[in-house]
Amino acid sequence: MTIVYDDHTVRCSGVCPIEEAPQLLEWLQNAADPLVDLSDCTYLHTAIVQILHESDARLVAAPTDPFLSRWIVPLIRPANAQAKESQR
Repeated sequence: MTIVYDDHTVRCSGVCPIEEAPQLLEWLQNAADPLVDLSDCTYLHTAIVQILHESDARLVAAPTDPFLSRWIVPLIRPANAQAKESQR
């Protein structure tokens, strides 16, 4: 599995295909204060990006992959989280 779940954190690693999307959506809907770790992720299917974008999950570890960091992370982080970071 490329997505691993624990109590409050979902960890995505390697290639995360569309097949992972339904379980991710269900987990995010049921998790209290969910956290997302993308540090080992190299690819996210657009369905997973959309699910993360619409969720209230907080990104706690950004991917090291340059493309994901530059183009995908801004789509995942909620606008209010980006505003708080820019104030620092």
